[in-house]
Amino acid sequence: MPEIPCKIGSLQVFADNLGPIENFSSDIFHADEVHKIAILDLRMLNLDRNLCNILVRCDKGCEGNFENYKLVPIDHGLSIPDTLAINSYELAWLSFSQANQPFS
Repeated sequence: MPEIPCKIGSLQVFADNLGPIENFSSDIFHADEVHKIAILDLRMLNLDRNLCNILVRCDKGCEGNFENYKLVPIDHGLSIPDTLAINSYELAWLSFSQANQPFS
């Protein structure tokens, strides 16, 4: 049987956004938005969720209405790692006040 060559690549989709979360105060986001990223990272063992790996999107009219801000997680390159040295990686959402609220 012939050997199948290994191919490495990625599939990416542009996410329209207002910029990374580091340009905003984390207090303006609804707890559910932070919780959904936390749950995704925990389930995928994503160990690289820094402030540049969360984009902010506005669904409709965000002027003064923070409920319309949505968070978009990007860059899942350190998901499902081969080692669990979690303390040497970054999970930005752990420092957000919403992470201390009960998950819905």
